[in-house]
Amino acid sequence: MLKYRSDIDGLRAIAVLLVVFYHVGLPVPGGFIGVDVFFVISGFLITSIISKEIRDEKFSFSDFYSRRAKRLLPPFIFMVIPVFIYCWYSLLPDDLTSFAKSALFSILGVSNFYFYYNTNYFNSTDIEPLLHTWSLAVEEQFYLFWPLVLIFLHKKKSLRLNLILLFFALISSISLSQYYVTNDKNLAYMMLPFRFFELMTGAVLALGHAHIKISNKILDATSIVGFSLIILSALFIDKNSPFPGLMALPVVIGSAIFIASYTENKIGFFNKILSNKMIVYIGKVSYSFYLWHWPIIALLKYQGFELKTINAIIIVLSAFLLACFSYHVVEQPFRKLNYRKFILPSIYVIPAFMIASLYFFINKNNGFENRFDNLLPELSEENTAHIIRSECMEKMKVGNYDECYLGVKKEIPDGILIGDSFGNAYSGFIDSLAKDANIMIHDTMKSSTPSIPGVYVSKYDATISKDDAERIIKYTKMRSELAKNSNIKYVILSDFFGQYDDKNKYYRVYNSKGVDVSEKAHDMRNEFINDLIKDGKMVYILARPFRGLTKNELHELIRLKIKRFNIDNIYFSYGDIKNSREEYMIEKEIKGVKIIDPNDAICNKNECSASIDGSILFRTDGYHLNYSSSKNLGNEYLKVHGNPFK
Repeated sequence: MLKYRSDIDGLRAIAVLLVVFYHVGLPVPGGFIGVDVFFVISGFLITSIISKEIRDEKFSFSDFYSRRAKRLLPPFIFMVIPVFIYCWYSLLPDDLTSFAKSALFSILGVSNFYFYYNTNYFNSTDIEPLLHTWSLAVEEQFYLFWPLVLIFLHKKKSLRLNLILLFFALISSISLSQYYVTNDKNLAYMMLPFRFFELMTGAVLALGHAHIKISNKILDATSIVGFSLIILSALFIDKNSPFPGLMALPVVIGSAIFIASYTENKIGFFNKILSNKMIVYIGKVSYSFYLWHWPIIALLKYQGFELKTINAIIIVLSAFLLACFSYHVVEQPFRKLNYRKFILPSIYVIPAFMIASLYFFINKNNGFENRFDNLLPELSEENTAHIIRSECMEKMKVGNYDECYLGVKKEIPDGILIGDSFGNAYSGFIDSLAKDANIMIHDTMKSSTPSIPGVYVSKYDATISKDDAERIIKYTKMRSELAKNSNIKYVILSDFFGQYDDKNKYYRVYNSKGVDVSEKAHDMRNEFINDLIKDGKMVYILARPFRGLTKNELHELIRLKIKRFNIDNIYFSYGDIKNSREEYMIEKEIKGVKIIDPNDAICNKNECSASIDGSILFRTDGYHLNYSSSKNLGNEYLKVHGNPFK
């Protein structure tokens, strides 16, 4: 068995404190490098254990993964259960679904993939309670194949050749990390290939440690150098640094030097200091400390709490106390269990199945919106207007007048509403205006489908089937043809206009031949509008909401409403909409187009309200209007501007 080293637990304590201090906003700008220290420590310790067992012909995959399961899973599950319960009562529907999905990815050991595609580690607006599990996933992915590598190297019986192979792998990982840190920092930060060299550094040290002879005379110096590199990295690196890449080398090398500053007869200066019992204890509970600190921070941020110094201290102490409890009541007892056949099914398969089931039910029920029925009916009952008006939103039926009409029902519509999900979110607004004008508007909406005939849209990183593309193209042509019908007087266009031009790289617009026409999208829409005006139609552009609310802003409104504050008096700043948005550019470019800007009913100067008559305007995504508030906004607009259809 590997000889216990208290100084390594002391180094763990420094690593976890750096991470925690960084996350609570204390002045440690590069505290996130504590994770890199953990990687080096892990690579050293686990490789030392595995390589010894392989040499002694005692290594067993089942024993190894059983030990990993007993070490890691019980504290994780112990943390996830209360966090899940808290999230049930506090997270908005979309956020609860995201959390449940992240919990599933976390227990499967692939949360780094989930968070790479759904968030940004360095973006403070991303409030994910399990974001920190990305580093645990990286480690577990490493140890899925690392024992096999060690067995292969052991059979080679050549230390020199083995070290050359490992050194080559290490250099390759550093090179990859440096390349991607300037091209996709989030990828380089969260994925194993670009963190491989950190775990490998510890592993190489473990394999070569017995052959590294450091004189007792310089152990103090190497200990000071190693520890200083770690601390200086934490002080001079920040979230804007090109990290990891080459910039991670000082902390990685510093960690390795510190670990190497130890012999049977003497240990280095800082190794002695970090062997202090209090520091060592923090290191012993560091795993649970790491697990608990971030959910507390994330959920407090979600509730609108600011991380002031006193709050930061309380968070650190609370997380530490929970870590101590978890260590003594959960971690230690489970690590001592000897029933290996019982371990994996009981502490992995069953919890994984339960979390998967929870995610399935939460996702299927749209985040259980009814949790807010008694508090926020506008968010629960009418949060997803495309579900309420599903026949008009996703079925792509042109001429379905019986179900897809706004205003006063007639045999033949007076106008048509064409657009995407933003147009759908304004259906209540148009309904109010149409009823006041005693007209009928045919509602033709489709998510991510602009008011341009003969096109379809696809995200840059996704594909759309040929059949779906053809159906959407047919639908956009049919609704544009109906707009030109002689019975149609009013044509209202409403979509996320700027999203479909060539400046936006996320959504791409394609014609019927599958050719990317994004750079022509603006001109194609203008051509369609000009044709409508030539046909004598009254064309209106419906401006989008002033801006989306962040999760923090939306949750703050909800919190204040629950406390019965008058949220109509709360205003949010926004930019110069009328000189920057494409809908206003179209108005300037085409004579005869009229803008209907609902923002005029809720904005003054550079501030806008996000509620009307005490009801929050937005759905839980913070961008689209909910149905009832959309209707109320229409009534408010009539009071301020009158009816543009009269």
